Parts: sequence; C-alpha cells; structure tokens
Amino acid sequence: MEYSIEKLIKKIRRGEVILWAGAGFSRYTGIPTGAELAQEIINEMPEDYRERFEKRTLPEIAEEFVQMNGNLKNELFRLLDKYVNVEPKDLSVHEKLTEIIQIKNIITTNYDDLFERSYGRNKTSIIYKNTHLALANKNIKIFKIHGDIQDPTSIVLTNTDYRKFYNFENDNELVWSKIKTLANEKSILFIGYSLEDSNALTLLDDMIKNLGDFRHESFLVAPNFPDYKQRVLNEKNITYINMTTEEIIEEVHKAILNEILDDTEAGFLNIKEVKPLLEKKGLNAQFGFSDDGNILLKGLGAKDKEKRLSLKLNTIANDKIPLRKFLENDVDIEEVELPEDIITGFSSEFEGINLPTFSKDRLGSIKLIRNPDREFDACFVIKETGDILNEIKGQVFQGTNGLKIRIKHSVITFEVRIQDDVQTFNITFKYSSDMYKGYQAISFLKKWLKNDYTLMLNNLTDKVVIPLTNPNEARDWNEKFLVDVSELENFYANIIQIQNHFSVYLQLPETINELDYENFDAALDVVNNRKRKINKYSFLFNLNSKEELNTFVEMKEFPFKATSQDLSEITLFGENITLGYLSIETLDGYVANKEELLEKYNQSEEKLPIVIKSLSNEMYYSYESKKEVLQPMARLEMDQKELRCAILKEVSIGNTSLSENDFGVSENDFNEAVNFLTRENYLIGVQWADDRPHLHKVGPTLTENGEKYLEENNCIDKSNEY
Repeated sequence: MEYSIEKLIKKIRRGEVILWAGAGFSRYTGIPTGAELAQEIINEMPEDYRERFEKRTLPEIAEEFVQMNGNLKNELFRLLDKYVNVEPKDLSVHEKLTEIIQIKNIITTNYDDLFERSYGRNKTSIIYKNTHLALANKNIKIFKIHGDIQDPTSIVLTNTDYRKFYNFENDNELVWSKIKTLANEKSILFIGYSLEDSNALTLLDDMIKNLGDFRHESFLVAPNFPDYKQRVLNEKNITYINMTTEEIIEEVHKAILNEILDDTEAGFLNIKEVKPLLEKKGLNAQFGFSDDGNILLKGLGAKDKEKRLSLKLNTIANDKIPLRKFLENDVDIEEVELPEDIITGFSSEFEGINLPTFSKDRLGSIKLIRNPDREFDACFVIKETGDILNEIKGQVFQGTNGLKIRIKHSVITFEVRIQDDVQTFNITFKYSSDMYKGYQAISFLKKWLKNDYTLMLNNLTDKVVIPLTNPNEARDWNEKFLVDVSELENFYANIIQIQNHFSVYLQLPETINELDYENFDAALDVVNNRKRKINKYSFLFNLNSKEELNTFVEMKEFPFKATSQDLSEITLFGENITLGYLSIETLDGYVANKEELLEKYNQSEEKLPIVIKSLSNEMYYSYESKKEVLQPMARLEMDQKELRCAILKEVSIGNTSLSENDFGVSENDFNEAVNFLTRENYLIGVQWADDRPHLHKVGPTLTENGEKYLEENNCIDKSNEY
C-alpha cells in the first residue's frame, strides 16, 4: 500500500477527514458528469448554435441556454430532472461509504440524492442554506453547496449562479463559513474531479482559492493527473493519489472494516454506531469496560450459524493434547483446550473484519469447541404408556468413529452413541428452578427407567421416529442413578405439597442453601403432621414457695406439654409461611437441672430456669394450628391444692371450657378438685353429666369466696416467659 494511502486511512480511522465529492463520485451510478451534462444541454439547442458551444464550460452553456429560453430556467430544470433526478443503476460505492462510519461530514457539488438514499433520509441533514444549519442535528451532514435537485431554485449552474454563490448573495454565507471552519479542523478528501471535465477542475480551483491554504494535509483522488497539476496541489498541502473513485473507496472500506474493532477499543468510535454495523455484517459483539474505564471487546459470535469465523492457528505438536483427533472429527472429542505455551501464531477474521478478541496476546489459552453437524426439535414418548415430554432439542455429531446424538431438555440430557447398530447411553439430570418442568421431566425419566419401557424419540424437524432401548438392559447400569432420580422427584413433589398446603406460589432459586433446606423440612413437618425428637426443653418459670419448689423438684417423672403463645413463621424461597404454634411434649418428663434450680431459688431469682428432659428420650416438638387455652406453656403434674388454684385462676380470666387434659392430670383428680370447689361455694355454674362435673364455655363463674381462696392460698402466678 502506498504511503499516501496509509496516511489517508490513518486519518480516517481517527475521524479527521471530511469527504468532498464531485460529479465523478456519482458517475458509476449512471448520473452524468459536468461535461456529459453540458453535452445534453447543447443537444437541446437549435442545431445552428451547437457547434459554437462545444468547447465552453458548463456554466457558460447553461447561461446561454437560459437566455435562449426567455431568461427562464424551466427548460434547464427539466433537463436536470431528466438526467440527474433518476433511479441509480448501482449504489455499491455509496453503500460502502456509509460503512466508513468515521466520516460524518460530506461536502458535494452534486445535485443528486444518492447520499440520502444510501445513508437513509432520516439519518442525514441536508445543508445548502444558512437556515439549514440550525436544524442540522443528524449524525451525517451533507453540504450541497451547489444546491439540491429536490429544490430547483437552489441549484448553482449558470455563470450568474456562480457569481452570486461566491459573493455570498444566495443565502449561503454562513454555510461557506461553516465549511471553512471544518477545513481548518480536519483534512479534506477530494474525490470525483477528473481531468476530462475542465469545468470541474475550474470549480475545484475556485473553491480551493476560497478556502485558502490548508492547515491539515488534504488529499485529492483522481486518475492520471499530470505532474504540473500535482505540483500545484502539493503547494496547497494537498497530496495526490492516483486512483479512481471506486478503487479508493474499496481500499479505504477494506482497511477501515479490518481495524474497526481495534479502533473501537482505542476509543476512536462510538459503540452505538459500531454495533449496528457489526450486526449488518453478521456479527454479534459484546462490549464492556475495564477498571480504568477503557472500552473492551468481551465476545463475538456469528449471527448466522451457517457462517463460521475463520481461524488460522499454528501450534507446537503435543501428543498429550487430542488436537489431531478433534480435527479428524472424532465424535468423542467435542472440545480441546490449547495452553498458551504451544500456540505460536493465531489470527481470525470474519467478512473482512479482523477479530482482535482472538489474538494470541489477549488469550492465555484457547478452547476449541465442535459445533453439531445438525440440530432438530423433538419430543419423547414412552411407547407403553403414551407419556410425552416436550421441549427437546437434539444435536447430531457425525464422525469417523460413529454417530452421537445429544438430546437436551432443560433438566435431562441424553447422549446416545450409535456404532455398528449398537446403542450406548449416557444420561444426566440436574436441578431446575422451574419446579413444574423439573417435576414433569424427572417423573418421566423415573417411569421410563423403573419399568423397562421403550422410549421413542420423535424428531419433529426431520419427521423421523427413533426407538431407544432402555439402559437397564445393560449389566453395568448404575443403580444409584435411579435412587438419585427418585430423590429429586420426591423433592419436587414435596415442594408442590407445601405450596398447596399453605396456598403460596414458590419460585425456586438457582441454588438452595442450608437455611432453605431447614425451612423446607419445617414446612414439610406441618404438611405431614410430623413430630421431631429433641433432647431437652428449657424455659423460665415463677415459683412462689419453697414447698412448691421441693414438690416440683422431687417429682421423678410427669407428663409435660408446652405450647408457644406466638405463631412460628419462616421464609421459604421468598414466601412467608406460618407454621403454627410450636408445641413440646413428653409423657415421662423430669427436671434435669435440680441443683441449679435450688441455687437460683436461694438467690431469690424471680424467674427460674428449668430444663425438662425425657426419661425414655421420647420428647418431641411439632406445630399446632390452635394455641393452648391454658397459660402457661408448661403444665406440670400438681397436688390438689395447686390444681384447685389453677382451675380458679383459669375461670377468673375467662377460660371456662376446661378438662383434665388442660392440666395434665387424671380424670379423678380433676373431678375431685371441681367437686371441692363447688361444695365450698368457690365455683358456681358447673354442669353435671355421666356422674362427673363439666366446665363448658358458658356457665362456670368465680364466687366472692373463690376470689378470697385465690388470695389466701397464694396461688401460683401462671404468667411465665419462655
């Protein structure tokens, strides 16, 4: 590549170039050059006048033609509309220009609308009057300094038009000022001015004179300029490049695309502009940022699976790495990782775009992964039962050593290896956060395996049915696999039970932690009305006398039950679940900390810590839907005096539906206590049936004597903390 072209491309990559396009830029599309347009105008003149205009410039010819038509431009505009405002034969060069996204400003002496067609009218701001500048908010700005074919009155073509234009008499002073500013800030690339068009060269000379000397090196592309013309350009700091329009755009386009990803990471380009261009070329790109804020290309992939990223890789031979088998299409080798120390050369490109993500200096090691030869949609059917499992994706790998079919569900993956008409299986499954899909898939798998059924693979894409034999027929089938499948099925089934029991919708997390499992077990205990064993139960209790304490401590065993007064709640997979009232019970409880209890009492502690254990180690906790009527949680076996006090105490606070079960005593002890309280007129309203007293919700009340009895006998205060 010539040094001058390299300099031009380098400037374009950095966004330092303005395009200045003449008529030659549009010639390949079928639109005439200035010289060709001049000839068409001459052909419209009377035959007697044609010869005298053969060597005159286009503005002179246009001026005379207007005068011939009564100083009216209608006929001139008709010719322009006929030869300029036409459908282009080809727009490939203009379309390549749109992919050189570093060029944002285009100055043109052309009247046509080819740039707008190529970029899209909604993405271009057209400027040829001062008033257009304030509205020019589009990404691509096109300065049509000689007017627009869509606005014939704006066209600069005759000598009179040019005099007005360069004297700023045609509402273009601010436009020209803006162009001068751009020329001072950036380099200009002149394209489309040919030696064959003397008018174009004259106009170019005039425009260069108006711009003055260039601060930045600019470039003029045209074929076969003579040396003296090149020297004149060089004096203006304009470098000449001997190429056609099509050639230079092709060269620049190729170089720009090849380096577009590097230039994006270098910060020369906007990601929002780069990504649509890459997508147009068939690439999906993911960009991110480094810790210091620089743009980084995170990943690339071809949008069309049929297209592949080309890869050139040189390595040092290593017998331990199965690269040869991978390249020879061994279906058992689907991927191979190459360590950095064996890679000697690496390059990759796609549709002319260099892919820097895959350059050796950016990767420690490289993993090559085989794509399947074919993919298809499928479903499973158990032949004997008709059960169906949908949403199956299949992949086929064909190799020199057989055929492998991978059949993937979101939960289950089957790999069937077929060689010499013999099928071998490899089946794996995983937990899924989609509860119902997971349960359906695992239940399906269990039914097939457990019953030795035949599995039918329906290839929905190719309309083929493949029967798969049950792997249980193989002697070496792992029986633990079926156990694991059953456990996962039970897990999903239990989750559904919990969901239905508590009327909640549970969304499973991607991973389940230890607390999740604990709460899961607690909820399942309630669902199954299950009790769990505990070693001991501790609580605080108020004891009012040494005699009461001694009685309590000396009891060898007693039935015990304690029920929380507050509801127990858990959070399971984001949902709040109320378990119920925690209840502790045993039939043979005893006080396990007697010495500590006596010591605390002697120290006048108001609340004494009590530890209850079971003689038979049969103490359980569970959750009850209703809390105990009686207070406190713990009801210990008590003597008749304590029992009478307890009954009176409950009646005094409105708990009147009572029985021996509420106090953990026998029916005889309860009857005897109630008979005593009724006989002594401490309690009235007791009903009798089946030769025993009954305390119902409505009826029993405490008498005045009963209230005195509570005070005089210093009855136990039953309000405790736990």
